[in-house]
Amino acid sequence: FRSVQEALRNGEIICVFPEERETRNSLLGEFKSGFRRMIPDDLPDLPLIPVCISGMWGSKYSHYGTLKRPLLALRKRHCASVTFGKDMGRDVTAFQVRHRIAELQAQTYQFLPRPGEVPLHTRLAMLAKKHPFRILMREGGSEKTRTAFELLLDSLVLNRMIRKRTDGEDVVGVLLPNSILAAESILAIQFADKTPCVLNYTTPADVLKKTIAKGGIRHILTNRAMLEKLQRTLDPDLKDMMICHEDLDMEHGRFSMMASAMFLPVQELMNLVSPLSCADVFRPAIILFSSGSTGVPKGAVLTHHSINTNVYAINNLLMPDPRQDGVLGNLPLF
Repeated sequence: FRSVQEALRNGEIICVFPEERETRNSLLGEFKSGFRRMIPDDLPDLPLIPVCISGMWGSKYSHYGTLKRPLLALRKRHCASVTFGKDMGRDVTAFQVRHRIAELQAQTYQFLPRPGEVPLHTRLAMLAKKHPFRILMREGGSEKTRTAFELLLDSLVLNRMIRKRTDGEDVVGVLLPNSILAAESILAIQFADKTPCVLNYTTPADVLKKTIAKGGIRHILTNRAMLEKLQRTLDPDLKDMMICHEDLDMEHGRFSMMASAMFLPVQELMNLVSPLSCADVFRPAIILFSSGSTGVPKGAVLTHHSINTNVYAINNLLMPDPRQDGVLGNLPLF
């Protein structure tokens, strides 16, 4: 420590790595307290600046994929970000420094889009152009599947219907169980530059009505099977809001939309169908409401960036291989 102390007395900047070893799971490790012994007693005003380096996990300099797939980290370049905090003073513990750097990491992810990050529906368009025949969804209990291009095309066609029926509205409700149709509805609403609000169909009628009113919802996408199940509990005032998929002409304009999806570049396609939301990752992606069991339902607005960050975190830990791994969803979308 003497050489470090002498360098500090000479006005040099010393960078310390208190974790001592590189992370093997993308998470912050234990911080060692040895850095406190490096601070000379005769420099009481020496600043201690926390620094967070983000974006390194997944690069060839990290342990990402070294055990599961050694060459996985060499696929593409990674852009790192460096975030500086304010002076913490010399009388801090290793735990406090670790906590502050974790906060800087969260702030970086919250306000700084990752390189190449796009909204969810734009990502679907990019994936459909690159891997049009890759199966993206399988519906449990049936043989229904959707390839990337089929999901894109159905969402684009439904998007045109939604624009006509919900002109001037910002939020559109979705009252459907977990299914390919529910996913298509959410994506179509996003393509229409609107925000989907997934409604809890298991809540009492009065709570559902409060949720719809609080969300400013004027139209709801559903199907006849769902309406038949809810016919005894559904408020009669809400029936005029319902848009059944069976009542929509999904063949109208399908050929022209197919041609656009096939031949237009992704950016041109998105500028055509979603000019307001195709590049804004901080735009609301979905609205979820609580069950209302403790009173008035409370809404949570998730941005595209929020969902992307969650997916990024899960991907860091699980390291899925898109060629052979899938995701099984067993929780309701609401």
